Order: sequence, then structure tokens, then C-alpha cells
Amino acid sequence: MSTLPVQTNAGLVTSWLPLPTGFSAPPACFSAIYSQQGSGGQLIAFDPFYQSIVPSFTTACFPEQATLWYNQGTDSLPTVTSLGPFACPGGYTTGFTSEGSSSTQIGCCPSGYDYQGSLVDHGTVGECWSTPKVGAVMHYYTLTDAGTWSETSTTLSSTHVVGVQINGWNIATSTSSSSTSSSTSSSSSSSSSSSSSSSSSSSSSSGTLPATSTSSGASSTTSSSQTGLPLNNDGESASSGLSSGAKAALGVGIALAVLGVAALAFAFFLFQRQRRMQNMPAAAPVDGRTFWGGQVHDPKEIDGTARRPDLITQAGPYYEMSGQGNYRPI
Repeated sequence: MSTLPVQTNAGLVTSWLPLPTGFSAPPACFSAIYSQQGSGGQLIAFDPFYQSIVPSFTTACFPEQATLWYNQGTDSLPTVTSLGPFACPGGYTTGFTSEGSSSTQIGCCPSGYDYQGSLVDHGTVGECWSTPKVGAVMHYYTLTDAGTWSETSTTLSSTHVVGVQINGWNIATSTSSSSTSSSTSSSSSSSSSSSSSSSSSSSSSSGTLPATSTSSGASSTTSSSQTGLPLNNDGESASSGLSSGAKAALGVGIALAVLGVAALAFAFFLFQRQRRMQNMPAAAPVDGRTFWGGQVHDPKEIDGTARRPDLITQAGPYYEMSGQGNYRPI
């Protein structure tokens, strides 16, 4: 079972004892009864004090931790002992449970004893009662006038027996850890000084430097850490502008845009040129005819008569002097 850390509240120090769950009160404890004020005094059972009254009674009716809790007295103490983590041991039943946001208080009574509606502190009784049957014979130890203890018996009429309670706490781990914040912060501060260089390298890899400089860092690291500026992948401060990768990408994009515009301009030029060539009039035929008005016209003389055929240039074979070539035959 885990142990809760020491707590300090308003100057009162509380130490915790975990109560084991394997303990079970033996049957002999139910008859271990005594009276501190003679035959007419209050009958008490399940009291660790009973073993000092009857040395031959060696049976433990209380777990050891519960005995330490109960016997610490009721005086104002700078340090108190409480039981927790806690569960009612064997031979006891749960008479009271109070659950808070971070803790649960539990009150346990011996089996057969009833919870009387209010918790009492260690060293006092009255939380748990048992009412024996009227006419039953009760055996118990009582304190004589001589200051010694002796066994006696009585026939019960109208009385009750008080059983000593066992009370404890269960506290959430998150709440109990706050009590050790001072020691934790002290160890954290000492460990942080030894791990300053590792935290500096860790913050650089994540892209942000801490708000304070470290003694082991270089001058450039100290300057960036004081301003808390984020870093890019090249270690440059984000305040200096775009990274080298972003600048390279921007330059490639601009170059591609310029090439695209030039390609579109060249294509438009070729398209316009092709259109102009299609709209130009065809050249005159090689036989002397002219082309105008969408038709081909034969050559004419000045007076409008048809031109003599012998004056019209005709294509024909040409011969060299040897009979072949480009000379026109006569």
C-alpha cells in the first residue's frame, strides 16, 4: 500500500500511516471489556489500553498503525498522525463516510456496534455503541480503590458498551502531491540548472528559443533567446524576412511566369502573321495573265484585243547546244 506524503496545513504537520487490509480483529476482542471508573463506570471494548490492564491478554484488537494513531493523545500537537490510505479492517464495519472533492473520510465501528452520528477524535470514545440484552451477565475488568485491576461481573439492566473506533482518510494523489510542491520545486530548480544546455538545444530544434538566455549558449543564441523570436529551418530569425528556400521558390516562380508570358506573345505573333498572309492577294500567274476581282484575266493589247499568243510567255523545255539544257528551241 502506498504512503501519503507529509502535509502542512496552517502550521500543523500531518504524517500518514497506511492501514493494511489484511488485519482482522479476533473474537476474543469482543469480550475484552473494562471500566475505568469502578463498577458504575463506562464499559469500554476494543481499547488498546486493555493489554496494559491484563498482561496475559496478548491478542491485538487494533492494527499496529491504528494503535499509534489512537494513543497519540488529544493535546494540541505540532505534528499529528493520521491513517491513510484507509479501509476498515476485518472485524469492523463502516459507520460513516464523507466524500469531498479530493478526499474521503471514513469512520469504522467494531462489528455489532452502531455509529452514534458523530466522529470523535483519537484518544476519546463515544462514536460506536453496543446495547447488550437486559439481564445478560457481563464480565469485565474494573479499577479498585487500591488502584489495581480486578475482574468482576454484573447483570446488565440498562447500559451500553462503547467500542473504540478507527477513523482514517483516503486522499486523491493529485491533491496530496501539492503538499510536496516546495521540495519538488527545489529539486526542479537544481535539476534545471544542470540541464540548461539540453533545454537550449531542445528549444532550437522545435523552432522557438526560450524567453531567457542560458549561460552556456553562444552570443547569437543569447540575443535570439532574449527577444523570443521564432527561427526558420536555417536558424535565421523570422524578423529578417523570407527564408532562403522561400526566396528560391519565389525566384523560380517569377522566371516561369516571364517565360509563360513570352511564349504567349510569340504564339500571338505567329497567329497574326498567318492571318495576314492568308488575306494577301495571290501573285500573277507565270503565263502573263493577271488576277484581280477574284478572277484570272488574259493579257490584252492596248486597244482591248486579245494579246497574240506568240507574245505570251510560255513554259517549255530548254536545251544546251548539244541538244539538252536550258536553251529554248527556235
